[in-house]
Amino acid sequence: MLLHQQGSKVEIAKPQVFGGKMEEMSVFINAACLYLRMKMTDEMAITQVAWVLSYVQGRVAEVWKDNLLDELAYHKRSLTCFVINLDIDSRAYE
Repeated sequence: MLLHQQGSKVEIAKPQVFGGKMEEMSVFINAACLYLRMKMTDEMAITQVAWVLSYVQGRVAEVWKDNLLDELAYHKRSLTCFVINLDIDSRAYE
């Protein structure tokens, strides 16, 4: 089990920008989750989501991000679900 320490002094790499390539998705999710667990556990969920989404950039990824932000704004998708699972819809990358 990973330690949950806000502001841990352990250096954790931030994820690389995710541009939508399916083969890079698991690396991005793992890096983002690790960083969230080690550095941002005391942050509000919306802050965590905003931080993760700041690393989602590029053609297909931007479309997915815009759709997710719309769903969150209109309460069609649970913020908690996104934070816990990094609820990525892989159909967008087919």
